[in-house]
Amino acid sequence: MRKNAKVKEQTNTVSTEKLCSHKGRLLQDHLLNVAIRTKEILNQVLPSDCQHREAILNTGYLIGLTHDLGKSTQYFQDHLNEGEQGVLTHHSILSSIFTLHIVSTYLDKQNLPEDFKTILKALAMFTVKKHHSDLSEVTKALMQFDSDLIETQIQSVDNEKLQEVLDAINISQWYTGEINTDTLREWLKNLQSDQFLDLVLDTKHILYESDNLNYYFLSNILFSALVNADTVDAALETTIDIPDCLVQKSTIEQYQAKIATCKSEPLVMMRQQAYQEAINSINQQIQQGLPNRLLTLTLPTGLGKTITSFAVANRMKTALGKQYKIIYAVPFINIIEQNADVFENLIKEQYSKEPTSDLLLLHYHLGDIYYKTDEADYDVQQSTALIETWNSSVIVTTFVQLMHTLISNSKSMLLKYNKLANSIIILDEAQALPLEYWKLISSMLSKTLEAFNSYAIVMTATKPLYFDGVPLVSNRYDTLNRYTIDTNTYIDVASMEQFINTFPIECDKTYLFVLNTIREAEIFYDLLQKRIPKEKVGFLSSHVIPKQRRETIKEAKEGNIQFLVSTQVVEAGVDLDFDVVVRDFAPMEAIVQSAGRCNRNGTKEGQVYITRFKDSSSYFAHYIYSDVLLQMTYRLIANRTIEEKDVKHIFDQYMQKVKYYKDTDTASDKLYESIIKLKYEDIYNFQVIKNETPQVDVFVEADEDAKKLWEQAVEIMNIENALERKNKFKEIKKDFYNYVISVPEKEISNFVSEPYIVNPYRYFNNS
Repeated sequence: MRKNAKVKEQTNTVSTEKLCSHKGRLLQDHLLNVAIRTKEILNQVLPSDCQHREAILNTGYLIGLTHDLGKSTQYFQDHLNEGEQGVLTHHSILSSIFTLHIVSTYLDKQNLPEDFKTILKALAMFTVKKHHSDLSEVTKALMQFDSDLIETQIQSVDNEKLQEVLDAINISQWYTGEINTDTLREWLKNLQSDQFLDLVLDTKHILYESDNLNYYFLSNILFSALVNADTVDAALETTIDIPDCLVQKSTIEQYQAKIATCKSEPLVMMRQQAYQEAINSINQQIQQGLPNRLLTLTLPTGLGKTITSFAVANRMKTALGKQYKIIYAVPFINIIEQNADVFENLIKEQYSKEPTSDLLLLHYHLGDIYYKTDEADYDVQQSTALIETWNSSVIVTTFVQLMHTLISNSKSMLLKYNKLANSIIILDEAQALPLEYWKLISSMLSKTLEAFNSYAIVMTATKPLYFDGVPLVSNRYDTLNRYTIDTNTYIDVASMEQFINTFPIECDKTYLFVLNTIREAEIFYDLLQKRIPKEKVGFLSSHVIPKQRRETIKEAKEGNIQFLVSTQVVEAGVDLDFDVVVRDFAPMEAIVQSAGRCNRNGTKEGQVYITRFKDSSSYFAHYIYSDVLLQMTYRLIANRTIEEKDVKHIFDQYMQKVKYYKDTDTASDKLYESIIKLKYEDIYNFQVIKNETPQVDVFVEADEDAKKLWEQAVEIMNIENALERKNKFKEIKKDFYNYVISVPEKEISNFVSEPYIVNPYRYFNNS
């Protein structure tokens, strides 16, 4: 029988004489639960042959056991009871002092290398000190504390109540000395001693002499295990069991047969050949014991990479003999639901029911905010904890979520860092990652897979630099010839107006026009609509609200839009099919991606035309793309006619030139050095999606539903209690952000544009 999950049922039964961690929750219970769960997480993610494994596990337990002991101050207890705020209610620094001395006492008794003891002590203190914030450079963070403030906090500690907690958590098993306010003052005094300074300096020396990622892995996994355990326990006071979602090969092949009826016969045969070759390849890998952790799946657009990769991942799960998660990441939210629908249908076929959150989880800012299992529904706070810690067998998410978990200083991202262990990660459209970070991401991914016993499948239509793995299919599928790229007829057209007035339009063909900037796309849209005033012209850009974007893409898929004007939002993975594609000039990878929307199913003869539109100052392409990439592309393809079967050869030439002429290493190398040294504030600079221009989130009152949502948001903003306000907004967040776009801050005062209406003075920024 289904039930609503309950939390804090003992709210009215906890004695006010006892120390609490949260309202209605005994501190001792929370500490024990978090300690046990932290150690359990570490036990799950650390390989069996991990060096010094037992010491790390026990240190994790002690981190959990001490992480909230700073809540024993009267200031924090008053905060729980009366809601008082202020720096004296903060508890992390005082807790970290407990952590340092208790962990040090344990480690000093162990037969471990001195350097490792030093690092583990420092990271234990650092983890607890930062467990409510983003990470900064380790050695700087260790030295940051206000002695007078901590002394004031210590004075407020009730020794009798503290001892009751210490007895309940059995601290004497780890630290036999007395712990009271006098002890705490002595420990505080030690932070100003040469002994503590030596610990910090030794830690810095070890990190700066390091040439590998081992300390980054150790730091992140300790932090992730603690904040994960702490977050889930605070919300649920328990954990949930994740079922092993496994879709059988027969189910996948039956599903393929169902959808094959809408494809052309040659394409269906080729998709089936590619699928079977990938399955044969992974079977060979399995027979060899899966020695290669990074696999690649390079196939032209339309050959079923999504289903094939999922089938390969499920085959690997079967062979690995344990619960491996599948983490599927896409570059843009435009395609996340499209691909998640495939997995949802497959799981539904396998289990004869709608997938619950523990089987399939979509994690992105427009995803469902409620977490559900067969046994229970969870409230907003509980659901947030379960979703943000990726409690599911199959997770579908974005590059931003995955890459900023892999490389991050953010607590909200590192919360799920431990889920990178024992996973099969599928990177779809990997070429969409920023060029300057290909080397870094490739290296970090490969080494993370090795460190945490995971695997990855990197998928592309055209193989990018650096991602060197074992190919699942051969290159024989490059013989597809569904379109021709014409880089001669319109590449030097005098103006956009001349192009639109002279470009032939046939009534029985569909047309996609891909432009480089939103301004350019809007100008083109207006001119095209004037030429064909009686025809419906679709429009897509990041300035179209997500709700309308999805509706337009759905209409285009169903064949109800003959003409579509778009920016690059259609390029990577959007399952659209047009007879004719016009692409304003761009780097080679963008042209290939746009061409992938032409005659996708191979039923006709597709035509791709390349233009070069400009305004009074420059070509539009130069506003967003590197001059070097544009020049290399122009030299390779200008004034030519290129068939699809020749694209791979030209693209390989292009990538070699990129590697030679474009600096693809400096940004990666610099960031990698900061990662090794645990200079977390530098890691903050890593961004998968860069916005050079400051952006503002704008709410668009596009319809009556939007108007009602805005009124709800205004009411929520007036709620005084911060936590209540935050949770109430989460209840409408998914619907609310269907009407939100990001616009340049400098344009906010005059932002009015068809085919949508924006009221610039009524926006809700939840960042």
